[in-house]
Amino acid sequence: MRAVGMLKWLGLNSRRIPTLKCWVMKGFRVLMDGVELPLVKGIAPSTKRQALVGADNYWLQSPTLSLEIDFFQGHDFLIVLQSSTSRQPTRLQFQFEDGFFVMPIAWNSDNMLQLPGGECCSFKTLQYNLFNTTAFSMEAGAESVTLLFTRPWLEPYAVYCPRLARLLETNPDTQPKSLLETPPFLSTDEVSIVNRIIAYEQAPALAGNYYSSLLQVFMVSLVKQLNSLLDAGACEPLDLEKAAKVREIILADFEIYHTVDALARMVRMAEMKLQLAFKQLYGTTVMHFSRDARLEKGYQLLTTTDYPLRVVCMMVGYDDPSNFSGAFKKKYGYWPGYIRKSSKQNN
Repeated sequence: MRAVGMLKWLGLNSRRIPTLKCWVMKGFRVLMDGVELPLVKGIAPSTKRQALVGADNYWLQSPTLSLEIDFFQGHDFLIVLQSSTSRQPTRLQFQFEDGFFVMPIAWNSDNMLQLPGGECCSFKTLQYNLFNTTAFSMEAGAESVTLLFTRPWLEPYAVYCPRLARLLETNPDTQPKSLLETPPFLSTDEVSIVNRIIAYEQAPALAGNYYSSLLQVFMVSLVKQLNSLLDAGACEPLDLEKAAKVREIILADFEIYHTVDALARMVRMAEMKLQLAFKQLYGTTVMHFSRDARLEKGYQLLTTTDYPLRVVCMMVGYDDPSNFSGAFKKKYGYWPGYIRKSSKQNN
């Protein structure tokens, strides 16, 4: 469903969408073992990654830790792109003077994340949950994206989403509360939006409007999926758990292509029941999810590696490059070769 159609479906209009208003983050700190890190403002001299356009950049190099952080402060939202390597187990804590609703997104690996008063959990386990808190901790040693929203940003969407409305009723100083009570879901459409945010390479002055528009579409997609979970009684909890297991199987190894029938047999579930539970959790069919996830991985490989196209196709489960190219062009509007060429020119 296109963005305009989704807005109409939700009954949203321009008066309900968050407006661009002045909001200033009071401050933040990054700590390691309870000690605030002396971050240097700017882009690290030895960096090999693309910084988030328009963001404030910070870095730290020490014998045991290499850390790069990009903070983009938008109007009632904050985007944090963190990349780090560590020679020993290290936990980083991010503290904010303002209360935020935090949405962690695992990116290149599955680090661990902890919220105040909560247990340490897998980053992917918490993915696309929304937490009301002023701080969070994560393991160093990977790249991650974290979206932080203020209450004014979320309130227009809460009008159309009971689950989100309940979360907003909590006090920022109380125990962090999860938005989801069912197994976490991963929408390939939402991952595509985050990919587009990270890949933005145009004028920094336009970054705020660009990110804001993408995050509005992101929130509409999130509300749509959350509302689909209101009918959770349609599927048994065990069926939902099995559907979540199927998602894990698909994402575990893109080189192996599984049919829906094979996936259903792997989790000992009827194919029709699997499709119903999967659609309820993720808002799409098993095959649609699998195809989009493979294409997203292919896009990432094309823009971040020098693997030949045929190798990229094999890594995402396509034996025939022409089939991959056709599906890629249909999803992104460009051929894989054009994306690869553009990425090299920009870098």
